[in-house]
Formats: sequence, structure tokens, C-alpha cells
Amino acid sequence: MNATEAKYAAFLAGEVAGGRVAAWWYQRMSWRLGPGTHYRPDFVVLRPDGLLELHEVKARAKSGFGATEASWAKVKTAAGEAPFPIRVVWPNKGAWEHRAITPTAAERAA
Repeated sequence: MNATEAKYAAFLAGEVAGGRVAAWWYQRMSWRLGPGTHYRPDFVVLRPDGLLELHEVKARAKSGFGATEASWAKVKTAAGEAPFPIRVVWPNKGAWEHRAITPTAAERAA
């Protein structure tokens, strides 16, 4: 776990204590995207209502979060196939911002 992921893990532990998250796991799932290509989300998060979400932790960048082109492509591809939401989360001034990743209709059809 890198430093940003460790901070997010601490945040999730607080969310569990506050009842806003039921449970979470670090890198417990791998999604096969194609031959020799996998996506492993940083966190699998179980909400109190039973919904699973995948959370991908990224570093803060000037315009939001930082992600390599390859990393972003994997997240977008997985979002088109996964049966549960994927959120990219990043730190910003002591809080966590997030963005739900939802592919376009064209990306889903591809």
C-alpha cells in the first residue's frame, strides 16, 4: 500500500466506525480485461445497503487526480464491464474527492 492508499484505508476505517461503510478490502479482486491485461482496484467497499463499489485511489494533480494513460484506460474498460460502480478518489485539502466512472454508450457497445 502506498502512502495515499494508507491514508484512504484510515479514512475507510473511520467510515466503518461511523456506520457509513459496512466493510472494505484492499486489492482483493482482479478483473481480467483481455489477454495478459488485468485491473485490480485498490479497494472493494461494501456500503451499509449491501452495494459493492470499487474505489481506485489516485494522487492529487492540478486538475483533480493524476493517472497514467494506461491506468485510466484500465479503469474505463473495467467500468464498462463491472456490475458495480467504480469511483476514483483522491485527496484534496484534508478531504477526499471522488468521481464516479461511467462509460459512454459507445464505450459500452465496444
